[in-house]
Amino acid sequence: MRADCLYDSHGHGTFVSSVLSDRASTASILALKAFDGDGASKPQWIVSAIEYSCISGAHVILLSSGAIEDQGGPVSEAIRNALL
Repeated sequence: MRADCLYDSHGHGTFVSSVLSDRASTASILALKAFDGDGASKPQWIVSAIEYSCISGAHVILLSSGAIEDQGGPVSEAIRNALL
């Protein structure tokens, strides 16, 4: 992924990462972006971020997305697979 795609348009990810690093100082943070600058996303972007996190060995995935209407859809399946 291009580095310019990781710009935190709204500051939320940067804020959450700073709180996590303060509370879990030995943790590593894998910063991924699954939303565009307007806060919109597509299911495949979210699925890709979840799958990449798993492949990269993440033990915890924090996805601050608000409500996702995806009951039984690809995002739900990716989350179920990540829990296995």
